[in-house]
Amino acid sequence: MLRAHLDRLFAGAGREYRQGRTADSESAVRSMVASGMGAGLMRLDQAEQGERNGELAIWPGWRAHTWLCWIEPAALARAPAVEVVRQAVFEAWGV
Repeated sequence: MLRAHLDRLFAGAGREYRQGRTADSESAVRSMVASGMGAGLMRLDQAEQGERNGELAIWPGWRAHTWLCWIEPAALARAPAVEVVRQAVFEAWGV
């Protein structure tokens, strides 16, 4: 999903997005940005925390909305552990 946002962001600026280093978690993105490796996309609350900590700067020119998709094996849909994790994810993301 974030890749689609990147493609639209760059296209809107008349540029093509060329992928470099990538990360698969917000903490990795935040660490990479804070260490000067480039720019990244992350949740607003995480970006604001990083900015308050002096780790990064938020570019004010672009914001987008995305969604969270929860998937699970059908055979485990009612497993107690899966239900607990699902509920924790939904609470964390305000679902």
